[in-house]
Amino acid sequence: MSLAALFAALAPYKPTLVGTFPLGLQVEGSDLDLVCEAHDLDAFERVVSAFGAPQRARDASVTRFAIAGVPVEVFAQPVPVTEQLAFRHMVIEGRLLMLFGEPLRAQVLALKRAGVKTEPAFAQVLGLSGDPYTELLTLELLSREQLRLQFAL
Repeated sequence: MSLAALFAALAPYKPTLVGTFPLGLQVEGSDLDLVCEAHDLDAFERVVSAFGAPQRARDASVTRFAIAGVPVEVFAQPVPVTEQLAFRHMVIEGRLLMLFGEPLRAQVLALKRAGVKTEPAFAQVLGLSGDPYTELLTLELLSREQLRLQFAL
């Protein structure tokens, strides 16, 4: 089994790599996170079951397995990929990394190496209180200048 075979099998569901790898924030043990748009979760699960055992949670399906020793998590919802939370988190995190550069990247990576998940690591470095996943989304619509003014990194 290869990553190429996985993407080929999931092509009708618009598989998109999100999370730490596209952001260059992977650490040892990081998994490849794929999000998919699947309006028929039963059909999606028939396809992805060739790779692992899907689990259903409300209106989503999650399948975990490994390819060449690398953990993979495939998440599917009947929602466009660009509207899914994992994709939206990645976009704001990418904007923050572009804006604040290496100092932010180094601090987030240090926390990740200490076992902190990505969103909580960003929230901790930025001084965000409350649920880190929700708090990051509050930054989505802020301009570069607003982000620069809000965070002194």
